[in-house]
Amino acid sequence: MRANGHEQGLWHLWIYMSKWALMHRDRQLVNSDSDRHPISVAVRRLKGVDFTGMEFDPKNSTTVFLFADFRLIVTPADYLDSPDERDEYWLFFMPDNLVLTVGPGGIDVRRSDIFGVKQELPAKTVKRASVLSTPRSPRRPRPSG
Repeated sequence: MRANGHEQGLWHLWIYMSKWALMHRDRQLVNSDSDRHPISVAVRRLKGVDFTGMEFDPKNSTTVFLFADFRLIVTPADYLDSPDERDEYWLFFMPDNLVLTVGPGGIDVRRSDIFGVKQELPAKTVKRASVLSTPRSPRRPRPSG
């Protein structure tokens, strides 16, 4: 589907206030400082590659999204002087209008509409986790730069 001029699927990733690097095995393909064209080419390599899970290190708020031989490493931006609990480093939109977020306040899962308007879920919010994964296979994250 196309939204706001971008192609996105039922699963999509929005990286915000963070730096990221896309790795293939041990080689960095692009990062958040790369030019738009190399980013577009590198991200296309993920098309059709299964998303296999993610790892979260709560000590330094680093998240690694896993796609077969690819890894997308997301870390908080070093230019943030004093982030607060309202800030988010990334948002992972999932089917059923759910969004998983990570920020200075920890991990949160909420309801969301396609335009990013969030509604709190009645369930208890998760504040910290060491490893997260999902059994489904979203297809194409959309790193922002």
